[in-house]
Amino acid sequence: MFDVLIIFLIFYLLQLMLPMLLSIKSVPFSDFAGARDKSIDLSLYSQRADRSVRNFRESLPVVLMLIALSIALDIDNSQTVMYFIYTRIVYTLVYIMAIPHLRTLIWFLSLWFIAQMVINLI
Repeated sequence: MFDVLIIFLIFYLLQLMLPMLLSIKSVPFSDFAGARDKSIDLSLYSQRADRSVRNFRESLPVVLMLIALSIALDIDNSQTVMYFIYTRIVYTLVYIMAIPHLRTLIWFLSLWFIAQMVINLI
């Protein structure tokens, strides 16, 4: 389970960088590295990636807690966590491509995997 925790955190860090990476051609890196006193004009794809990251942050504490409980109770939720990560990867891509109904369906699927983690802990 510890390796899944590391994968989960790496995914989160990569997702944090995605909005910047998608705007790197149109926005100077110094704008990202500076104090950000003025707002940065992100590309449309970067704006979508940023919203996807904000959505992911809502489930981040819950999933981290479930992973920690799985480790503490020695319950193997690794496959379920990986399915959750896979759905979040697809969710991010679908969000950036602006496929609304599929995005919502994938979001519900990611919630299903959170529920599965809870059920496995019971």
